[in-house]
Amino acid sequence: MLSRGTLAPTRGAGWWSTPTTVLSRALVRVRVFSLAQAPVGERRAVLRNLLVAWSPFADSAFLVAQREDRALAFAWDAAAAAGAPLPESLLQQPMAGDGCRLLRGLEGCEAQLWRGGWPVATRWWPEPPSTADWQEFARTVPPADAALLPAAAPAPQAAAWRAGPWVATRTLQALSAGGSRIEHLATVATIFGLLGLTAAQAHVGWDAWRERQTVQAALAAVESDAAPVRAARDRALGAAAGSALLARELSAVQPLEVLQQLSLALPARGAQLRDFELEGLRLRLGLELAADVQRATVVKDLQAGGWFTAVTEAREQSGRPWAQFEATLAGLHPPARPAADAAGAAPAAAAAAFVPPPSTAAPPRPRP
Repeated sequence: MLSRGTLAPTRGAGWWSTPTTVLSRALVRVRVFSLAQAPVGERRAVLRNLLVAWSPFADSAFLVAQREDRALAFAWDAAAAAGAPLPESLLQQPMAGDGCRLLRGLEGCEAQLWRGGWPVATRWWPEPPSTADWQEFARTVPPADAALLPAAAPAPQAAAWRAGPWVATRTLQALSAGGSRIEHLATVATIFGLLGLTAAQAHVGWDAWRERQTVQAALAAVESDAAPVRAARDRALGAAAGSALLARELSAVQPLEVLQQLSLALPARGAQLRDFELEGLRLRLGLELAADVQRATVVKDLQAGGWFTAVTEAREQSGRPWAQFEATLAGLHPPARPAADAAGAAPAAAAAAFVPPPSTAAPPRPRP
C-alpha cells in the first residue's frame, strides 16, 4: 500500500520541475482551530501553543495555514518523512463556497466539509465510509456547520491536483521565530529608550538605586534584631501547646486517684479488686469478696465518701467468679476529707489487699 509518493512532472506541463515528496492523507493528522476568542495581536502565539499541546506524534512536524480567526493545521511523524514534504490535501483543488465532498486520494478516502472556501471538518478512511463511519464523522462537525453535511456519504470522486499548495503555510519554527522577532524588537526599543535618558534622569535613577540599597540594609538589620523575638515567640507557642495538653489531662478523671479512693472505701480484708473500667465519670468494678463480706456493705462503704454515687450491683454478670459493681463519680476529683479521717484511714489502706487485674497479654515465646 502506498504510504507516500513523489510527484515530479515537468514545469512545462504546469507541474513542479523539482521533485516534491507528497504525504498521503493516511500519514497526516489534520485539525481545524478557531482563534476567535484570542486577541488579534496574540493569535500567532495562541496558535503556536495549541500546536505544541496537540502534537499527535512523538516527534511531530507541522504545517499550518491561517485565515483571520481560523487555522488549518497538518501534522506528521518527522522521523518518517525527511526534508520538507507536503500533505496531499494542500495539493488538491479547494472547494469554492460551502459544501461537502468525499475525495479519493493517493490512498483511501477523505471527507471534507467547507464553509466560505475554508475547511471546517475533515476525516480519512482507508475505504469509503460506512453509514456508522459517516455518523461518527457527523458528531465531530461543529454545530454551526452541521447543516452543510449531508445525511449520507456522497459518492467518492477523484481529486483534482494543483501545481502547488492552494494556501500559504508556515512551519512551527516560523511561528516561533515570528514571536522571537517581536520580542527582539521590544528589547531593542527598550535599549534605545534607556540610551535616550538625559543626564538628569540618570542621576535620579542613581539616587533611587542608592535609596533602595539603604532601605534593604535597614530591613536586614531589623530582621536580625527581630530574630531573638521570633525565637522567644516560638518557645512561648510551644509552651502554650504543652500547657493546653496538660490542661486537657487535668480536666479528666485520674485512674490512680480513683484507685486510691477505692483503697480507702473498701473493707481492709475480704475485698480484692479484679476488674477496673473507667470511662469519663462512669466506673465499673469487679471485686472478689470473701464469704463474710456483704455486698450491701460494699455499696454503703463506697457511697460513704461522697465521690462514688449511684453505686449498684450490675445485674448482667460477665461470667467471672466475682461481683460486678457500677458507680458514677460526683466530679473530677474526690471531696476533701478531714485531716483526722485521712490520718486514721492510712493504716487501713495499707492493710487492704488489692490484686491488679489479670494480664491478657500472651506469655513470651521462648527464643532459640
